[in-house]
Amino acid sequence: MSNTPEAILKEYWGYNQFRPLQLDIIQSVMAGKDTLALLPTGGGKSICFQVPALAMNGLCVVVSPLVALMKDQVENLVRRGIQAYYIHAAMGWRQMEITLDNCRFGKAKFLYLSPERLKTNAFRDRFVGMDISFMAIDEAHCISEWGYDFRPPYLQIAELRELKPGIPFLALTASATQQVQDDIKSRLQFGKDAPTFRQTFDRPNIVYSISRNHDKYAVLLRALEKVKGSAIVYVRNRKLTRSLSQWIESQGISATYYHAGLDHAQRSQRQDDWIKGKCRVVVATNAFGMGIDKPDVRLVIHFALPDSLEAYYQEAGRAGRDGRRAHALALVAQSDLDALIQSVDKQFPPIKDVQRTYDALCNFLQIAMGQGDACSYDFDLSSYCQVFKAKPLVVLSHLHMLEQAGYLTLNEAVERNASAHIIPNHSEIIQFKNGNPRYEPVITSMLRLHGGLLDDYVQIYEDKIAKSLSIKRDEVVNLLVALHKLQIVDYQPPSGSPKVTLAHPRVSSEHLMFDHAFIRARKTAITKKVQAVVDYGARNACRGNAILSYFDENQSNSCGHCDWCIGPAKTQKEMRLQLLAFFKGPARSLDEIKRHFDTSNESFRKEFKMMIAEGLLVMAGDQVRQGGNQKDTSIE
Repeated sequence: MSNTPEAILKEYWGYNQFRPLQLDIIQSVMAGKDTLALLPTGGGKSICFQVPALAMNGLCVVVSPLVALMKDQVENLVRRGIQAYYIHAAMGWRQMEITLDNCRFGKAKFLYLSPERLKTNAFRDRFVGMDISFMAIDEAHCISEWGYDFRPPYLQIAELRELKPGIPFLALTASATQQVQDDIKSRLQFGKDAPTFRQTFDRPNIVYSISRNHDKYAVLLRALEKVKGSAIVYVRNRKLTRSLSQWIESQGISATYYHAGLDHAQRSQRQDDWIKGKCRVVVATNAFGMGIDKPDVRLVIHFALPDSLEAYYQEAGRAGRDGRRAHALALVAQSDLDALIQSVDKQFPPIKDVQRTYDALCNFLQIAMGQGDACSYDFDLSSYCQVFKAKPLVVLSHLHMLEQAGYLTLNEAVERNASAHIIPNHSEIIQFKNGNPRYEPVITSMLRLHGGLLDDYVQIYEDKIAKSLSIKRDEVVNLLVALHKLQIVDYQPPSGSPKVTLAHPRVSSEHLMFDHAFIRARKTAITKKVQAVVDYGARNACRGNAILSYFDENQSNSCGHCDWCIGPAKTQKEMRLQLLAFFKGPARSLDEIKRHFDTSNESFRKEFKMMIAEGLLVMAGDQVRQGGNQKDTSIE
């Protein structure tokens, strides 16, 4: 089989040709060049490092901050017959070391890990001996303090150049301003001639729209009725996902809700139902959508704008990946914009409050002074807030400050099935079984049902083992826990909780050090980003150009495909005919009018007022009906 990028794309992904710029990026990496790739949401970033990794000798190390995305990509690669691993906070040290050894001595093509894991001795000691093809840094904007999701551990990535000189770096992101692009290249120590491949941020098939109608529910329903097909509605809190999806259901439209607080089975089922078209609308927080390749989303609605245009662009960009016409509608209220501005101060709480949360967190996790270095702990935010009578958003802002200062990492919840590895070799395990008849059945069942346990960590299913032995699942778990204590089986129970990982041993909170100059710089950067969102929400001009301008892309006078550009092109005659048809019959209330029309739309307001003035419509109180002058119903 040919080892060309085109042949690999066809063999593993079934595609006959690359999307724009993908092949250019792949060829740059294969030529050994440091490369920066900016591909908007849906542009196919993963192909840009997965294809060259398969074409080249050695292991590709992929750095990503998103555990759920790492897990998803590794599982997809394995299903294609490609050897890939990922390292995450839920792993024990033994499992992590075996995984790293497999990558060093085996035939693995991919190792995914978070930036926090790069600095561990276990990784660095083995990295020196690995045959590395290149480093892929996903979500590369996280390396810049001017980026919208800065992660301090990203700053340590360039240190790997000292351990492996000459290894090319591929940095990928979906959205970055010119300032962030320059920062990425500088902090990753790219040479001056390192190429940048950048697709336009223009999505001409997406109609960007803004509605300032105070009745968001009416506008939402009207949009769902007018635009057929799959839809995502983004909201800013978990509680609203449920209530809004129930309201949409009550209007006769199939809907579900999604947020990170749901268990794995619920999230998977709801996502699967939506992808397969069993459910038309999903109401979700920003936890939904990352890594989901559903090409036929026709409508993305933001019930309130997020806190950066990068986030809005990525979320809105989940519409119309098939290239067909799609809509991105933002429902904007002045109170939402005010709340965004106020949120900046909340992201930078008083240091004394952060110190108190650090102490409380360590006590909650039962971490003694001087302990906890590089250790990960399950963290139940709800339980913490109940114990300390704290507000979740306040606690999260404190943890974020500690994360930015480099003291800990808060990883999102990722459902992990149980896994196990039998520690003794084959002859030793036979000897153990012969001398321990209590454990012989469960070990024999594990070996029969789950191959590879003697060589590596393997997903196991306690229910299957229990069924094969005709005992209860709890009994199997108890036996596995006992074998774990005897160091016969390294048993990793199922996990689905967020993880807190301490970067340093616990210290007295008054000894926590914060870089005040850095905090001021971050606050300035975030304030600028929030203001850009506020300006976008209040903008009375081309929406598409606002986005292009933000990303430093040259733009014409109008994008030609947002509501501002399209709206004036609709003739007053069309609007007049719509109004006349609507008012044919009994009088209509103002609430009915708002439910049927976008009353904030300038074309509507202009024509409605004109028809009142001409006597074509008559308003009495909150009722509007047809007038007596119906002779002329068009404008020449």
